[in-house]
Amino acid sequence: MCISYAGELSLVRDLPGFAELEAACAESGVTLHLAMLSPIGAINLGRGALSLAFAAPAIAFS
Repeated sequence: MCISYAGELSLVRDLPGFAELEAACAESGVTLHLAMLSPIGAINLGRGALSLAFAAPAIAFS
């Protein structure tokens, strides 16, 4: 899972729910990456914007 943030990355860890998300990822074997949001994204969305991306193998939904 990748979290991109428009601002100082150290602030992401202080966001509500981040510790729980980090723990859930660790328990599930999911790697969590923090990254700076692209300059274009930061300009268009503004300071403090956060995006989340998740990639996994395809699974059948029933």
